[in-house]
Amino acid sequence: MTKLAASFVIATYNRGYCICSAIDSVLETFNNHAIAVETIVVDDFSTDKTEYIIRNKYAVELQKGILKYIKLEVNRGVSGARNVGASTARSSWLIFLDSDDVLINNSGPQVANELNKYVDKPIVFFRCIDQNGQRVGTAYSEESQLINLKEFLQYGSKGESLVAFSKTIFTQTPFEEELRGYEGLTIARILKKTGESAVLSFVIARKYIQTGDDRLSSGAGFAVRLHLIARGHRLMVREFAKIMPFRVAFFYIVKSFAYEITYYKNKMLDRVIK
Repeated sequence: MTKLAASFVIATYNRGYCICSAIDSVLETFNNHAIAVETIVVDDFSTDKTEYIIRNKYAVELQKGILKYIKLEVNRGVSGARNVGASTARSSWLIFLDSDDVLINNSGPQVANELNKYVDKPIVFFRCIDQNGQRVGTAYSEESQLINLKEFLQYGSKGESLVAFSKTIFTQTPFEEELRGYEGLTIARILKKTGESAVLSFVIARKYIQTGDDRLSSGAGFAVRLHLIARGHRLMVREFAKIMPFRVAFFYIVKSFAYEITYYKNKMLDRVIK
């Protein structure tokens, strides 16, 4: 099989306690497999021992260029950090792995096969299991499927996923840094710009850890981002209302207002308590 390079970008902030598990999972999963990879860790101005841990444990990998470590001078949020990592990547596929998640160890050959098979597609969604080994999402089958823009706007990727982007296309349409997440907007923009479908792969490649208060998807992480999620919802409607079914656009708008109200209500309560 022809080797096809991929760059794993791991944005991290104060995750010294678990970052090594994410890095090790990439190094172990793709060791001697039919795909050449590099791992890029973007430290989003951590204040813990992340830098010390990485530079000491992975001195050899850093020297060889298998692993790259970038320390940002200011905190830019996960989207900004991922954009930085993407801009330094040297390969044709970008795969964004959360710093508290890990790859499934035996998924390497299957991931390589999918990326080689769908090299002309802009995006590949790989499936996930949670920390208990349960599948996350609904679109599991014995073969991969294509999902177009309209289907993505209605159903998303049908569950949490590990997303691979064509680097050439992604660099033209990076993540909205100010949203500090909400990456579905970029995915929709890419599908619209290219006119291509994304691939919903059958391959289970990521263990999605759903515990921990420092996750963006946790209750606490979600609460502090409500206003940004609301803005993302409005942008989705503004840019894709003509493609969305009315009920989907209506749902986005209703959630947007609900999130904004909740966010500012929480801020007012915090001020009263303080």
